[in-house]
Amino acid sequence: MATIQAISEVTGEAISLEELRSRFGPTEEEMLAGLVPADKLAAVLQAYYQHYTEHLAGLSLYPGIAELLGALRQSGWQVGLFTNKGRLSALLTVEALGLGSLLQEVQTGTDGPSKPSPEGALMLLDRLGVPPEEAWMVGDTVNDVRSGRAAGMRTAAALWGRSKAEAELAAEAPDVLAKSPQALLQALNGAATQPQAPPGHHFTVERLTRMESRRAELMPASVALADLRPAPDWQVADLGCGIGFLTLPIAERLETGVVWAVDQSEELVGETLRRAEARGLRNVRGQVADAAQTGLAAASIDAVVISQVLHDLPDPGAALREVRRILKPAGLLYLLEWQAQASAFGPPLEIRIPAEELLRWLSETRFTVSWFRSDPSPFYRILAVSPADRPAAAQS
Repeated sequence: MATIQAISEVTGEAISLEELRSRFGPTEEEMLAGLVPADKLAAVLQAYYQHYTEHLAGLSLYPGIAELLGALRQSGWQVGLFTNKGRLSALLTVEALGLGSLLQEVQTGTDGPSKPSPEGALMLLDRLGVPPEEAWMVGDTVNDVRSGRAAGMRTAAALWGRSKAEAELAAEAPDVLAKSPQALLQALNGAATQPQAPPGHHFTVERLTRMESRRAELMPASVALADLRPAPDWQVADLGCGIGFLTLPIAERLETGVVWAVDQSEELVGETLRRAEARGLRNVRGQVADAAQTGLAAASIDAVVISQVLHDLPDPGAALREVRRILKPAGLLYLLEWQAQASAFGPPLEIRIPAEELLRWLSETRFTVSWFRSDPSPFYRILAVSPADRPAAAQS
């Protein structure tokens, strides 16, 4: 109804519900672009989101869905949402329904190909760290089943509220036909293979490359550069460098200084060095090592960067002690972490580090906090200074 209202309000044209349904499939932006003149599109979209938000006030979950998702998460399942809706309307819906704490990732039609293409499902699984053969696609349309099967997933057709579509969905031969959320939970928990949360550092070059554009959108490298303000001759260590999202921009700021790309994955360090070479950067050094044992010399580093990594470490305190060891007296530690509150994407809520806990760890490790900032959402940032009263090499 929001679409019909928006078109009528801005253009004066009437569109029937039947015609609108015949165009379902792409995102709202794509669908509206095919229905209204180009010069009216921006105004129609603005009206659409206004009416869409108003209609969300009366929206509620189907009975049993919250309990289903909660039970799956408690049983160790990774839970993500794959929808053909546009990103803004999808996130508005997730928020209105209170699903943020139950979903670990959201993949929308804005982020990649829509169903029945398998690409969006594969992108979502990659971010979750779950191989397709260990995953299930649950949906109430033919395209859901086809997308999941094409991605190499097992499939379950949700029939609740769609009993008239049972024959159509059964014709697709999904692995499970579930007539209620409870029946689906029973079928999934009875399956031989359940996707478990990946242990610790579980990233690949391919996965991080797919996440790169979203990371740049959520937390541009320019923010970290403005926070850190590296001097031209600094020695910087990027712990958990990944594929060099911050390593490379920092290296570009240095004239005579060096950035150490440290990661326990040889593959990721190699990719960072390859990207540095492609940019003509000669001041990036690779170090395959754990964040708690970097192998870097004591009191040799001017600044350490740990971005979206600390929550993934088995012993964050050990990493902070190692940072104190390698930093020069009064050296800088720049931390970026996920806020410990529900968001549509990001690491599981249970492994996120509350800001007050991280601030306490820093105090215990004898760091002085220069500033704390709780933005951009869903992150927080900290700049801390290592002790200046004695050489870092002498610290325990």
